[in-house]
Amino acid sequence: MPFCKKCGNKLESDAAFCPECGTPTSNTKSSQKKVEETTDDYKTQLRGKPQSYGVLNLENLPEGHIIDERYEIKEKVGQGGFGAVYRVYDKKMNIDKALKIIPEAIVSDEEAMADLQAEARTMISLNHNSIVRVYDFHDTGAVKYIDMEFVEGKTLTKVKLEHPNKQVPEVKVKELAIKIADGLAYAHSKGIIHKDIKPQNVMLNKDGEIKIMDFGIAETVRTSMSRIQNSSSSGTLVYMSPEQIKGKDVGKESDIYSFGAMLYELLCGHPPFYKGDVNFQILNEKPESLNNVSEEFKAIIDTCLEKDYRDRYSNFGEMFDLQSYEAKINLTDESDNLMQEKNRNYSSIMSYVTILFETQPKGASVMIDDDIIFDAPFKRKLSLGKHKVWVQCDGYFDVTEEIIVTEKSESFFVDLKSIYASISIKSKVKDFQVYLNEEEIKYFDSMITDLNPNFDYSFMIKHDACFYYLGNYRLSEAENKMIKFDPDEFGLLNITTGYWSLLFTSESGIKLPENNQIKLKPGKYKIEASIEDFPEITAVIFAKETNIIDYDDLIPKNKLSIAKGDFVIEGKLYHFERDEYLDLSTGEEYEIYPGNVEIRLDKKYFVENFKLEIIHNIDIDICKLVSDKRKKTLSGCLGTLIGLFFSIFSLFFGFEHITNSSTLGGLVFLIIGFVILFACISYIIDHLKNM
Repeated sequence: MPFCKKCGNKLESDAAFCPECGTPTSNTKSSQKKVEETTDDYKTQLRGKPQSYGVLNLENLPEGHIIDERYEIKEKVGQGGFGAVYRVYDKKMNIDKALKIIPEAIVSDEEAMADLQAEARTMISLNHNSIVRVYDFHDTGAVKYIDMEFVEGKTLTKVKLEHPNKQVPEVKVKELAIKIADGLAYAHSKGIIHKDIKPQNVMLNKDGEIKIMDFGIAETVRTSMSRIQNSSSSGTLVYMSPEQIKGKDVGKESDIYSFGAMLYELLCGHPPFYKGDVNFQILNEKPESLNNVSEEFKAIIDTCLEKDYRDRYSNFGEMFDLQSYEAKINLTDESDNLMQEKNRNYSSIMSYVTILFETQPKGASVMIDDDIIFDAPFKRKLSLGKHKVWVQCDGYFDVTEEIIVTEKSESFFVDLKSIYASISIKSKVKDFQVYLNEEEIKYFDSMITDLNPNFDYSFMIKHDACFYYLGNYRLSEAENKMIKFDPDEFGLLNITTGYWSLLFTSESGIKLPENNQIKLKPGKYKIEASIEDFPEITAVIFAKETNIIDYDDLIPKNKLSIAKGDFVIEGKLYHFERDEYLDLSTGEEYEIYPGNVEIRLDKKYFVENFKLEIIHNIDIDICKLVSDKRKKTLSGCLGTLIGLFFSIFSLFFGFEHITNSSTLGGLVFLIIGFVILFACISYIIDHLKNM
């Protein structure tokens, strides 16, 4: 059966004009021409075969029209920013459903379709009695649409219009508010924000149950349309939160603002701001106070409408006790009276007071009733009764307390106890410096604070140019250690040595000062040297006494023997670690401290300085070294003389050949001569440097 190209009305097979709008059909001559296709970004149209469908307007589909051979159009139930919404009969499931037709402007934009599909996929996961179900997302075929639950009932806008002065009684609004809050709280627990709460998006079905519609989907469409058409921000202005108007990312608190604006409208007949510069008013002005509303319920709505999202409820659980709510509502009878069951419980509307939370130090993390964590100081609305408070701050002991909030409660303060340890020094003398782990504590004033517990600390005091070792300490959490210092209780340890770079460390890890003098408490101490295999010292200290230890006497020496030769050679030995010189001569034996040394002879012997590591006894024949060096030097000199002779010979013949016009041969002799001459000169220079 053909349809009208303009209005989509069913046509008789032989009709020349549409009986509904008068448009010529394919049976007229004028319609034999090719039908021009038109596109309107605001109208979703399906281009089918001209002879059977013409141009089908998807925003005005006729009753009985079949989509995807499954959904039969029963009636159009809505039209909004999203597009047309139809009540259809699902022939496969034998139930009525709602189909939201996706606008062509969205269909033709890949990014917009991807966003919409992601949002629909999220909505399919929601399963709550107060939220309209989304069953499927169809992005194939000629018509793109979203398959949803059909709700037979009326929006809260219609409910409002049915009451005198458009004002719904408070008792009824409370019932509605708790059910709406229950659905929104469920969505928020899944990380889903509605972003467009308003009376038109909340329905009351024929059984008196709340159904929240357009969860995120309509918002996604509006956002995409704003981007495509370069228009202003999406959303319904009079219900938008201040942060939503500013174009910021929004959270649960934005839905709570819109929820409060909707309750405000149900109670007084209009939104908080609806005339004049609404943007400015939402951002800067307070709404007029509600009349004929209990102070308790008015306080809840006022908190929802706070400008700063941090001053609103952070979740619906703070606003209503959703777990204890058991009331039922029925607004569908002719008298429009509220039907109440015996088990109605109004304890779900709770009283709240604002509590200031402060901690010392500031910035501690505070969690109330295992909910969101805040950084102190902050203000929070709490219901009357008991609340569990947990406080945590790095470097301080955690605090868990149960507080009782009454109508007179104003603030909650916690003075946290530091886990850091401290050390106090009680001294009989003045004018001393304190060293913690060998680093000086500047501006010391009787106490060292903020020490990490369960760490080892060494303490020394410098007094009268001498260091006093007080000991090593491991402190527990929050411990305050008292250390007494009396110089008369210490004895002096003085270690002498010729090794200028040698360092000493006690068995407790304390490094002795550079002068190797330190005052210790009476006792026996083991001291280790920084050079491997050097002997360990055991020092006994008595109060007011000095123990001087000559460490060189403890170090075993090694023998250096210099063989006697055919002639006498004299030189010096330099000890690097001790910065000492020793005269040497052939045929002698010397005792040398372990370490690195260098034997230095006069340049007349033609022998370079050579280094030795003294770790055991060593025999050296210096005369043989000198003899071998002299022979090598003599051979070098003879070779140099021969080289000079050949270089002069080559240069002479080179010039001779060039003079006799034999240029090539002359150049060869000249090059050879200069190369040999250069090698000889280099040898002579190196030899002179080593003399």
